[in-house]
Amino acid sequence: MDQEFKFNFDNVGLMPQSVNTPHLACILLLDTSGSMSGRMDILNKGIARFLENVVKDEITRNTVDLAIIEFNSKVRVVQDFAPICKVKPPKLNCEGLTSLGEAMLKAIDMVNAKRNQYAQLGISAYKPMILVCTDGCPTDVHKMREAKALLDKHKEKHNGQRKFHVYTFFVGDNLKEVNPQTRTENPAYYLSMLSTKRGIIHLNDETFDGFFDWLSKSMQVVSNSQVGFDAKLPSLECEAVKVVNAKDLNDWMFDDIE
Repeated sequence: MDQEFKFNFDNVGLMPQSVNTPHLACILLLDTSGSMSGRMDILNKGIARFLENVVKDEITRNTVDLAIIEFNSKVRVVQDFAPICKVKPPKLNCEGLTSLGEAMLKAIDMVNAKRNQYAQLGISAYKPMILVCTDGCPTDVHKMREAKALLDKHKEKHNGQRKFHVYTFFVGDNLKEVNPQTRTENPAYYLSMLSTKRGIIHLNDETFDGFFDWLSKSMQVVSNSQVGFDAKLPSLECEAVKVVNAKDLNDWMFDDIE
């Protein structure tokens, strides 16, 4: 093999389908902690529905490279990056705690590695997407601080322009407004740290299908758009709860966090 093609492919999974077309790296970051008990069935079915729908569009199935990470007491890469047409529906189970911070650090590392691979292979690419789905507060708050600092550093490095999007989705019915007094007990506080686009999106258990349908449509919209421009994604049919956008975060949100 020629020297110019000897790349480091750690954390990048399978090779893209084609180097001649733009690609989109997408990570599903999914909470499988014990509190998600009772929701695993609809989550597994939702992922299967998403995979079935998204590959129906020829351009999209040749564009999207998907990875799946689950987090509970540990973080596990369920699916390394692979062309979405080659991804099989996982069977996720729930147990343990909520290591969201560690999972986010892993996702950022994988996205950056995939972006580097695209660049090394001369592949044009859309901004990667990380989609975070959880039903509660993280149990590794120190890792959340690391993830938030890394996101801020990454944004500063690129002159205020993020090189990937993070969407956060809350599952359940107890999402409340963030305030200084109750922030450390509020899932919205932690999800606000990560969101780069629409604040926090609220999913009821009954709206998982709507979420995954929105995601498959969004993949199609991005895949058929021009690289270098943020495509206008479809509107969400499920209830969206605006809590706090990442740009609104202040230093007080990190006070008293151990």
